Amino acid sequence: MALSFLRSGNMPRLLASLLCCATLILVSLATLYWQTWSMTRQQAQNAAERAMVQIDSALYHSTQAARAALPLVGRPCHEVARELRVLVATSPYVRSVNLSRHGRLYCSSIFDEINLKDELQNGQHQRLKLKAVTRLGLKPSLLFYRLSEGDHGVVVAINPYHLSKPLQWRLGGPNSWVQIGEQWLDIKGRIHDGVAPVFRGFNYPLSSTAFGYSLNQGFPLEAVLLLTLKKQSTVIILILTLGGLAGLATYRWWSHISTPTQELKRAIIKQEFIPYLQPIVYSKSGQLHGCEVLMRWQHHRQGLIRPDLFIPLAEESGLIILMTQTLMQQVRLEFAPHVAQLPPRFHFGFNICAQHCQEMSLIDDCRRFLAAFASNPVTLVLELTERELITPCQLTDQLFGELRQMGVKIGLDDFGTGHSSLTYLQQFHVDYLKIDQSFVAMIGTNALSRHILDSTISLATRLGLETVAEGVETQEQADFLTERNVNYLQGYLYGRPLTPAQFLRLLPSPVPEQTDPHQAA
Repeated sequence: MALSFLRSGNMPRLLASLLCCATLILVSLATLYWQTWSMTRQQAQNAAERAMVQIDSALYHSTQAARAALPLVGRPCHEVARELRVLVATSPYVRSVNLSRHGRLYCSSIFDEINLKDELQNGQHQRLKLKAVTRLGLKPSLLFYRLSEGDHGVVVAINPYHLSKPLQWRLGGPNSWVQIGEQWLDIKGRIHDGVAPVFRGFNYPLSSTAFGYSLNQGFPLEAVLLLTLKKQSTVIILILTLGGLAGLATYRWWSHISTPTQELKRAIIKQEFIPYLQPIVYSKSGQLHGCEVLMRWQHHRQGLIRPDLFIPLAEESGLIILMTQTLMQQVRLEFAPHVAQLPPRFHFGFNICAQHCQEMSLIDDCRRFLAAFASNPVTLVLELTERELITPCQLTDQLFGELRQMGVKIGLDDFGTGHSSLTYLQQFHVDYLKIDQSFVAMIGTNALSRHILDSTISLATRLGLETVAEGVETQEQADFLTERNVNYLQGYLYGRPLTPAQFLRLLPSPVPEQTDPHQAA
């Protein structure tokens, strides 16, 4: 089907792919937007500072013109009109210069003699004022600057264009304005009463201490979004493409990515955990007595993996019980057809941990195993490991009691290496005691090893336990242990761990049945 990828088994894979794609795209776009916003913010700040410099420059030239005209106040207009016009012509930004006397404007560089009220006089010491003036010039508004000395004053008119023009940058809009007193000038040169509003977005305010005005330069966040789409369209297309490719790659490679626990579950399903068997021999004769069943992981890519690399994880995840069940089943199916070749009371040893001792299913597993060898009974030994401490309780007492009734033996593995060894000897009825290979390796090296081994063997003898020494690699070690009546030996001296097929070749061939000649006749 076209939508087969939407099957429930693929949903985690699909969701992970979509998440990877969306995360990459969103993070990249957010980064791109933030970079554009940061750049635009810096540009707005620079524009505001440049605008204040230009506005201060315009007002500075206006003050200079006012100071130059102030000595002319009081003289008749016809005498100073020409000087006023020359002053306007030589002063940047200045539109007109007007003389004030006794609260009245009486002379202008534009109209010569006039008679108007000086609205800036005694206006709470106000020196700047925006005012709409339709009679003067083409602009509907002017900015007035007043300089006074007693009842004499000079009013300089400035085109507001010189105030609004510096605010006009590429993102200039409603967020940009100049506040003068109780009026404000927008970016288009229009005058508004009241306090300028603060719009949503970025705002960068500045105040002039020299002339008493303030300005704001800013931009809406929507403008940054539009600018990003306009200027970075190629990059955005590239981000979307890479996001899609990342999602596709995640979808394709999901099967190769899993947690350790998921990998263990996969390996159980694929039957990658296989038994390896190491021979155990009689110390006196060297004849085959049995084997210890060891678990190996035949990984489909990494090859054979040692148990110390995955057994702790299996115990932590709770999968060790299922893995042990699978291991016992494999050994049972491999050896049951060859039961006649096994030596009498052949020894099969399996390692168990604390989790096995909390599951009554272990009884059924052991019962099925023993039943498969009913024609030639074997000895099933469960070896307690010390990776986790087994806590005695009513369940463990019942479990070990039923196992003993079935004839299952209990062994104590790696005796002397953990804090629980002596505790187990006190709490559980143990049949076998295995001497750890670390003690065996010390044979012949120092006197301390002899005392440790002698004490361990002596303890086992007094308790009536059979002993197995593991890690025997030299004849010297074998002789030493045999002299001290260790019952069974295990190690590379007698054989490495083998596959079931390899181990079966160690067994004697079955004796063919004798046919009675009289019956044949």
